[in-house]
Order: sequence, then C-alpha cells, then structure tokens
Amino acid sequence: MPSSHPQPTSPQPCTHEPLPSWIHRACRWLTVPMLVAVEVAVLWPSGNDVAQFKDSVGPWFLSLVGKDVILNFILMAPLAFLLTVGWPKVKPWIWAIAITALSALAETIQWAFPMLHRRSLFANVVENSLGGWLAIALAVLLMSWASKRWPQHNNH
Repeated sequence: MPSSHPQPTSPQPCTHEPLPSWIHRACRWLTVPMLVAVEVAVLWPSGNDVAQFKDSVGPWFLSLVGKDVILNFILMAPLAFLLTVGWPKVKPWIWAIAITALSALAETIQWAFPMLHRRSLFANVVENSLGGWLAIALAVLLMSWASKRWPQHNNH
C-alpha cells in the first residue's frame, strides 16, 4: 500500500558557475597554451639558459636564488588559476593535488634525464605547489565574490 506521506527526495546537484560562461570557456582554452609554457619551462635543455632567463625577469632587488624561489612560486600559479576557474565544478583540492603531482613529475623528469642539464630539487616541488595552491585559493575567492556580486550566474 503506497504511503500517503511524500517521500523525501535527494537534493539536486548544484551546477554552480559563478562567473559568466564565456569566462569559464576562455580559461579552458587558455589552459592549453599554459600547459605548453609549463612544459617548455620544465624541459628546456639548459640550466644556464633558465638561470639567465630567471635573472632577467625576476625582481631586480633579489639575488639569483631569491628570483629562483619567486619564479618557482609563480610557475604553476597561472595554470592552477585557469584550471580552477575553467572547471568550477571540480573541487579545489583536486586541482591542488593535480598541481602538486605535476610539480613532482616535472622535477622527476629533470632528475631522470640528465641530458637536460637541470637541477631537480624537492624545494622546487614545494615552491611550485605552494604557488599553485595560492592561485587556487585566489580563484575560489574570486568565484565566491562573483557569485555574491552577480547571483544571476548561479545555476542551481
């Protein structure tokens, strides 16, 4: 005999896109060239060239070591930001794990292929990952702010 009480329904999944869809699509498209840029940075076959580049683009007031640290923080940040904004339904911690794994893979490749003449350091994994995590946090904050500012982009 059917119950006269309504059956509870499971909550509907949230399809949360806090920004206009064209921004998410643009971030998805920009992810590809950013991945290529990271690949070039990781696989460039000359540690000297990389050091000279870092010295030329890093903040003038820092030593070469300081520039190396700052630019390692920056390396994964744009990619992490693009991934987080481009795919807002993916949990941020998934992107954090992905960025950390990509950083570890980059250093492993540099270690495994000495013909690249690159130095592989665990500190680089930490620096790349922290920069990526900060970018993910910034993307989450931006999307949270946007969803409050422009609620019409929330599709629940």
